[in-house]
Amino acid sequence: MNERQKLIGIYGVCAAFVALVVFCIIRDIYWLPLFIPILLGVVCLYFFSLDKVLLLITFLTPLSINVDSKEFGVAASMPDEPMLLGVLMMFLLKLLYDRKINKTVIKHPVSIIVVISILWMLITSITSELPVVSFKHLLARVWFVVPCYFIGIRVFEKRENIYKYNWALLIAFAGVVIYTLVNHAMHGFSRTSGLWVMMPFFPEHTCYGAMTVFVLPFLFMYSFSKENSYKKRFFSFLVLVLFIVGTYFSFTRAAWLSGFIALGVYVMFLLKIKFRHAFVVIAVLLGLFFSFQDQILIYLERNSKESSQNMVEHIQSMTNISSDASNLERINRWNSALRMYEERPVFGWGPGTYQFVYAPFQRSRDKTIISTNAGDVGNCHSEYLGPLSEQGLLGMIIAIAIFVSICASANRTYWKSTDKFDRKVSLCCMLAIITYITHGVMNNFLDIDKAAIPFWLYAAIIVALDIKTRHAERQSSKDKELPAPEC
Repeated sequence: MNERQKLIGIYGVCAAFVALVVFCIIRDIYWLPLFIPILLGVVCLYFFSLDKVLLLITFLTPLSINVDSKEFGVAASMPDEPMLLGVLMMFLLKLLYDRKINKTVIKHPVSIIVVISILWMLITSITSELPVVSFKHLLARVWFVVPCYFIGIRVFEKRENIYKYNWALLIAFAGVVIYTLVNHAMHGFSRTSGLWVMMPFFPEHTCYGAMTVFVLPFLFMYSFSKENSYKKRFFSFLVLVLFIVGTYFSFTRAAWLSGFIALGVYVMFLLKIKFRHAFVVIAVLLGLFFSFQDQILIYLERNSKESSQNMVEHIQSMTNISSDASNLERINRWNSALRMYEERPVFGWGPGTYQFVYAPFQRSRDKTIISTNAGDVGNCHSEYLGPLSEQGLLGMIIAIAIFVSICASANRTYWKSTDKFDRKVSLCCMLAIITYITHGVMNNFLDIDKAAIPFWLYAAIIVALDIKTRHAERQSSKDKELPAPEC
């Protein structure tokens, strides 16, 4: 955008501002002009500094509240989702005007898979059982991915932005955790009240628990990194303790387990164990599971531990498939997803349609006291079976490919980069993503702003660092190929 265009834009905004003030005075709406300067400032940021808008969205994400308008049939998280839509529109306008695409970003393996996922969602939305629902779901995915991932990659080329965006998220989220703990304390920290005390900022406790554990790797890095001053480390440690307490009182078993798995991966890196060796171990364990699945299921059916205030008993109840209603309902949803896949294995039923179409696929033997045919209490509860039922086999493969490619890029940066900061950040981002991947076995939140925005921002950090590492490698190889200077 040249100086003349910027000047025209400024004059246009000022003229619109004056016209709006005059309109408000004529209509006796005297309170509205008080908010116009704030709105005007945000609008100016959209034209001149999208990275600042994205920073503001990151800060507002934990504080946003879901608004469901039955009159217009629209449900959105306010104000972050409309702001993301605005960023998407400005990005597309700029793309049409400049006609320039960053080929380095687009050609990255993660970006290629992400683009394929959006294209496949478009195809399966066309063939969807409920096209309107699917296209809404597709639009939501695009307005999460484009601003947070594609724009985010360019933003995180500057090292200081990684700190800014992380702390913008952490500070706002810390306020929500404090609110939740205070609210929870007023109800005696009971497990039943722990299911809803984070409202209205989070829809329920599992999403809240997933995201409190998601940010722990970075807080550990900030708390114990010797590069930080004592004051910064002490402050970071206080925030770390706050989030650990928040994770514990979320009573989210999958979040606790995902945190321990991330810790195990961290130990693996400390011991310099390569990922390919870990994959071999996982493959062997899966082979043993399927070989002895009958014996394992019989053993699990003997577990009668129910969800409890006690952490040990609460974790043990994860394998209770005989009486725990939460576990049994997940099995009901998963079985329904598999039956949906069997009926439409190629294109699935359409993105976002699971909760509206799964009811006939339930079986009476699978139903629990919390089962419903109304489609009003959630989705498939799996980041893997959800795409399988909604987008067919290819949908699930693409979802897994996104997770694997992100982790592979972070792993590559960690082992190949010569920059200590880049190695630490890539590892922290990967551990955070791993908490989500493992949690995704039990729940799926990538259609919710609270999880989708941090997830795609961290993916953008990983890719930005990987691109930087690849560039440094190419530059190093070129330097080696140059002939030695003649004497």
